[in-house]
Amino acid sequence: MSVFVCITTRDGKPDFATLHSAEEACRFYGDAKVGTTRNAHNVCVSRNMGVAKMLEHGFDHILFLDNDVTIEPNAIHNLVKLDANVATGCVPTTICEGGRLATFLSVAQSVDSKTNAITWQRHWFDGVRDTEACGAACLLIKREVFDDLEFPWFRWPEFYEGGQYHFFSEDIDFCNRVLAAGLGPIRAHGQVRCGHSRGVNVADLIKEEADEWGSHQGVLRKIGKHATGIKRVVEYGCGTYSTPLFLDRAIFAHVESVEAFEHDAKWARAVEERCRSSRLSITQCPLGEMRFKTAEAADLVFIDCGAVTLAPGKIDYSERALLFRGHEHSNAVVVLHDVHEPQLAQAFHNSAYNSKTIFAGRGPHTAVASNSFDVSVLNN
Repeated sequence: MSVFVCITTRDGKPDFATLHSAEEACRFYGDAKVGTTRNAHNVCVSRNMGVAKMLEHGFDHILFLDNDVTIEPNAIHNLVKLDANVATGCVPTTICEGGRLATFLSVAQSVDSKTNAITWQRHWFDGVRDTEACGAACLLIKREVFDDLEFPWFRWPEFYEGGQYHFFSEDIDFCNRVLAAGLGPIRAHGQVRCGHSRGVNVADLIKEEADEWGSHQGVLRKIGKHATGIKRVVEYGCGTYSTPLFLDRAIFAHVESVEAFEHDAKWARAVEERCRSSRLSITQCPLGEMRFKTAEAADLVFIDCGAVTLAPGKIDYSERALLFRGHEHSNAVVVLHDVHEPQLAQAFHNSAYNSKTIFAGRGPHTAVASNSFDVSVLNN
């Protein structure tokens, strides 16, 4: 079963992390190809263009990926294996809800039959579930579905009620039409757990400084704002978001060097090309060797605990715990990013956390970093 992986973009330029993860998944699956569609103003146009490409080139499925979503190498395989007309992965999104951060997944837990109000799934789940609605950020669709739906396949329907116009989003409307045509059930795979780099309502986070902990970008900006003594940064797992932030003089005014360690050579080259800074050095080495590579004391240590896989479907949490233990008794600010998997809690169980240890993960399994974190300790 061939798959066209369609990354919907505004400008035709896919995010590197999204493209990299899609290419890895295509290599793991075998019979799959990545492409992009472009429309700056209407995602429905982008999605319909993707379907047209899929039909024109004879693919059996289309997998939509939003341009800020990453997938694991086995994601395509797991979704195709369901043999459903429509199947979705789980994409987390964090919002500001009553002054507190709340995370939900792109899978409906229930839909009110009278009001169409959706209650979204709040926690990761195992196995496979049927759902009445889902987002299209990681959505696999069989080509036969489009034979039974009228064009445009994706649209923004509107209706007039209570003296004003209302709109359905294109993904919810698509789900409604799929079920109405008897093409259900829509299946959600609990083990296809996606990353969502812009899955935070940034405007809401800016309003309340305590909620800046919703992503590692907010964490690092807040550290840069309050920590004046950070000159040397060590980063385990470089990134297209974190590494440029460390080198940004407007955020980290006094940083003299950023020493990054990365196991993926292609990713390391891409980050180095993007940053182009004499203050940055990136060493490519296996994860298990990283803790032996740095000798000098760092002022800030950033450990990416999340989505980097050593083999399809495998993340080595114990190695990340060992990386942290090399710094747990130092005076460095230590940021543990992406602590969203339950296995990490067990791996870090015997670690000693000092007052400068910051948990930057977000997700249904963890607190969204400490909103009560005392910024005064950063300069102690």
